[in-house]
Amino acid sequence: MKPTRLVLIAIILAVVGCEPGRRPVIQAQFCLTPQHGPAQLIDMAKSIAHDEGMDYFQRGDAPKDLSQPFEVNSNGSTQTLPRGFELAVSSSDEREGFSASLSGAPSNQVMMGFREGRDRRLSRAFARRVIARLRQSWDVRLVSGDVGMVPLKNC
Repeated sequence: MKPTRLVLIAIILAVVGCEPGRRPVIQAQFCLTPQHGPAQLIDMAKSIAHDEGMDYFQRGDAPKDLSQPFEVNSNGSTQTLPRGFELAVSSSDEREGFSASLSGAPSNQVMMGFREGRDRRLSRAFARRVIARLRQSWDVRLVSGDVGMVPLKNC
């Protein structure tokens, strides 16, 4: 397997934030646009957290230039990836919520996973509400668990 693909898989696994052996209840991906970029995604995630009574977390700064790269080491070779950041919205017991990352190729692609809480039906309803809000600004695509997340061609 190519080192770039391994790095992308590792990033995706970090994004979904599930417990070992548990898959995200729903996965989605979309492309940021010049009109709706990282700052708008952060604002929307903070708004969702507030509206749902959840907590908002962020690691890394939102890139001002989505093409700004960073380097990572994978099996002794250096890989250049787009600069990214991660955010998460989570219930206080950390059982329900979602995480999203802008850390793959192409550089403006967001990958996200929704965790299953105590009630699968409520977790799916939460995911549907979030996706409906995201679709007001972005072309959100649901990801089949059998296929997984792949680079979107239209980013």
